[in-house]
Amino acid sequence: MMAKGSKAWYEVYERYIFEIEQEEAEGLKIPERYRLGALCRPWEMNGNLFSKKAGRYSPSRLNITIGSVTLTAWLTVGLIHYAANVILYAEGPALCWLPLILALIPASFLAVLVTAARNMWGRSRSLVKP
Repeated sequence: MMAKGSKAWYEVYERYIFEIEQEEAEGLKIPERYRLGALCRPWEMNGNLFSKKAGRYSPSRLNITIGSVTLTAWLTVGLIHYAANVILYAEGPALCWLPLILALIPASFLAVLVTAARNMWGRSRSLVKP
């Protein structure tokens, strides 16, 4: 959520800077190559991850992707762990508190999913849909 919110604000600032440059093109007297609307090109680029040169990557998109992959991995591991506990509980004697844990895990999991799906955490009051 933090990465997506940061990207939204960056795009807001970028749009306003671009609009100011377009409106004040004559008044600002900024050469075209220095304006935000000009093509963005670093000095050198190399997409190889082992190179120390700049690459064509979006840090905010990478953060969002890392978050999505981590969430998927966490959910997979959690579901496997939960299924293993259910199987072990069904096969033989278990601890007396295990049924309570097995009931609380899906309830908490569902609460997290519902609130995250409805975007109820950390929503900006300023940003509106484009």
